[in-house]
Amino acid sequence: MLAEFRLGNADVRIEPEPLEKVYVELSTACNLDCAMCFRQTYETDIHALMPKHVFDAVFSQIDDIATIKDIVIGGIGEPLMSPFWREAVRLVKRSGKRVVITTNGLLVDRKTAESLVDEGVDEVVISVEAGSLGHNNVENTLAVGEMIQEIKKDRGSVVPGVAAEVVLTKSSLADDMKIVKELPRHGIKYVLLNNLMPTNAEYEKEVLYVKGHESQLKAEIYHELYGKIVAEYPEFYVRTERYCRFVERRAAVVSNEGTVVPCYRFLHTGQERVFGRQRKVYFHGFGNVLEKHLADIWASPDYTIYRFKVRYGLYPSCVDCVFRDGCGFLDDTMADCWGNMPSCADCLWYRQIILCP
Repeated sequence: MLAEFRLGNADVRIEPEPLEKVYVELSTACNLDCAMCFRQTYETDIHALMPKHVFDAVFSQIDDIATIKDIVIGGIGEPLMSPFWREAVRLVKRSGKRVVITTNGLLVDRKTAESLVDEGVDEVVISVEAGSLGHNNVENTLAVGEMIQEIKKDRGSVVPGVAAEVVLTKSSLADDMKIVKELPRHGIKYVLLNNLMPTNAEYEKEVLYVKGHESQLKAEIYHELYGKIVAEYPEFYVRTERYCRFVERRAAVVSNEGTVVPCYRFLHTGQERVFGRQRKVYFHGFGNVLEKHLADIWASPDYTIYRFKVRYGLYPSCVDCVFRDGCGFLDDTMADCWGNMPSCADCLWYRQIILCP
């Protein structure tokens, strides 16, 4: 199925690329209530679990699509709160795909750790912070890393690999660096370093990235961590290049209600703050798996055109626009001055200041 649209004086015809990665939101519920979490601003139910009939539809359709290589069981909530997470892993592994679980780690007791190893989970990513805005679960994270490492050794297993995600803030940066350097001693070999996306003016004081000129912080952090752990680094200033990890990885997200959305940012209606301006982010989906097959939603003209525009940067650059202060388009993500709906023009993930998992 070709998607067609008009670009200037040209007629553009696009063939959808294969879907290769799916993020599944088993839960919007969480066992924590972190101050910096996007869930604090969501207008939808933040205590919802994916119902069984939605779960069955999602995973049967994933099994149908041979091009899918990776499944991430995650979202903004805690997936281990779902009663179906073990079944999800079994279904994914049975279909020969790779499975990753993102978690805060606090529900990983001995029995759960054994399940992660025995069910063949390929990777477990644990979010950990030192500051007060997140969840200060350092000791638990290190203990979980050690426990999984021990069970893997007992079982003769090489999976799961254990990784960490750390959100850096001004007040916690020094402690965060200490934590990151400590991780490898506890079986955690990789870390995704991330910047804070503030949801209000108070938290904006904690961001490390700058607007309008280059920051040396990335080089300083790299120098401090070099040779100690494998790390992935965000940008700390606005660069010209734009890169959407979901689009480039040919990935989609399925919400707990079965709606297919393009990324975590559009997963729920909420608030974010971008360089001093409050912005409402609206939920945006392209179809629901209860009404249409995932493969057909992915290949639909609207979704295909959206991905094409994101990949080739067919959006205004709102973060450094001279009209930014007086522009009403920046109040929300509904549209931008180029007519895109929804708009990714002011997205800090798009600029790699914040990294998608």
